[in-house]
Amino acid sequence: MGEFLITTWSARDYAENRVALHYENFNRLYNMANTYANGQNVEEGEWHFSGTIEANDDLFEALDLEPFGKKKCRKKSLRIILPPLIMSPMI
Repeated sequence: MGEFLITTWSARDYAENRVALHYENFNRLYNMANTYANGQNVEEGEWHFSGTIEANDDLFEALDLEPFGKKKCRKKSLRIILPPLIMSPMI
């Protein structure tokens, strides 16, 4: 199987598609965070999207992000992406 991936460029194509998908997801989450930070309404579908992304791509579940928050908005910074509704596990 590994030889097939290398000789057909499938691994490269797969990697390029994954990077493109992560880039699109980041941009969508970034725009959502900016909308929320500016006090604007974030659509329900966007909250669902962020919960789905967290469930699928949460590599660092136990990582404490608190030290990376800005001092003036530290309390808000940890909740920019996920509202309390999405913080519970999705079924």
